[in-house]
Amino acid sequence: MEKIISAFWSALEMCSQLLFWKAIFQPRVQKRIYLLVVVAVWALNQLYINSTLPSELIAGLTLLLYTVASCIVNKGKWHQHILTTFIFVGFSGIFDTIFLYGASSMIGISVSDLVWRKFSYVVIVTSGKLFLLLGAWIFYRFPVFRKTQSLEGKWLFLSLLFPITSTATLLLIFNNFQDEADISVEIVFFCAVLAIANIAILYAIGLVQDSTERLKENALLSQQMEIQTDNIVALEKSYRAQRRATHEFKNQLQAISDLLALGEIDEAKKYIQTIQGQQTTRIFCVNSHHPIIDAVLNHKYQTAREHGIDVQIKVNDLSGVALETDQLVVLLSNLLDNAIEGCCRVDGERNLYCSIIADDDLLLSVRNTSQPVKIWNNTIATSKKSKINHGYGLSQVQSILGQLHAEYAFDYQDGWFTFVAEIPL
Repeated sequence: MEKIISAFWSALEMCSQLLFWKAIFQPRVQKRIYLLVVVAVWALNQLYINSTLPSELIAGLTLLLYTVASCIVNKGKWHQHILTTFIFVGFSGIFDTIFLYGASSMIGISVSDLVWRKFSYVVIVTSGKLFLLLGAWIFYRFPVFRKTQSLEGKWLFLSLLFPITSTATLLLIFNNFQDEADISVEIVFFCAVLAIANIAILYAIGLVQDSTERLKENALLSQQMEIQTDNIVALEKSYRAQRRATHEFKNQLQAISDLLALGEIDEAKKYIQTIQGQQTTRIFCVNSHHPIIDAVLNHKYQTAREHGIDVQIKVNDLSGVALETDQLVVLLSNLLDNAIEGCCRVDGERNLYCSIIADDDLLLSVRNTSQPVKIWNNTIATSKKSKINHGYGLSQVQSILGQLHAEYAFDYQDGWFTFVAEIPL
């Protein structure tokens, strides 16, 4: 019976851990595999939880098991999984302490005596596990906590330090004072303070991260507006240039006709060559039958040529591409801006290749000469000083591709940076 009750308590803890994960992380695996790993963790936990191993070793095994399982089923960095595990184990210990010492204080007996009262002990511990489950559910339902997975720097250190300290403190209380009946009230008060402090810390972290996310969103919105404005100005410039070229076309034809009529064949050839040379710098060099894509590609083509970059663009008929205008503009503009910027840092030859082919899916490829870049954890560290206003080009591209359920990859090798994506149509 004791093993059944222990397994039940462990199951409640595992359900709480599951809610805790879902509140913070995005799943890495399918739902079936996710649940299979959770059940496996619960089963492994039963192998040692009722053994004669030292309590410290059992606690260490639990931390290790939960951390490894979190890395398997959830997306995120390794330190985020460690942080989440320590926070959860800390909260679990806090609930157990509050209920055990609180009940012993109310009854007027020590915890060791309470353990021998089987019925009361089972009721109290079960109540604590249920409240832990309730707390995890509230944590899952409270949206302000769902943005803590991208914590970095000092906030990550402070967040990790607090649950570790709380967990160590609770272990000391259990190991050194569990038989002392006269300090039960103090222990209950202390654990209540710990619980409130943990909640306050998490809430503050959530607010800080939420504020940071809003700053990022504002920066991204500002970037989008700049891109849209830049493209509108470029389109207006192209339109005016095309109007001037059309206006001059009749005069050019008339001049050629007059030269031919006068028998000035050589002069006519020279004039035609002059016109052809002017057309090599024409505004519209790409025609995919998709006005938005053409506008962006032609604008970036001219920008790249102005920086001495050899540009080659390959497209087919993209008229059937029905992606949102803002997604297309931001996606292509960021990719090509990054490529142009990468080329500009190169002292030697500057080359940029862009391919957009519509088939069953939209195949997008941008390849450019570049100085060495460091790719870590699916991102590239920005070299710019202002990280609030810069460095979001790639993250914005990744965000849009995620919304489109696209597959993508990027790599640097032998002086070339390559970005490829396959977008479902």
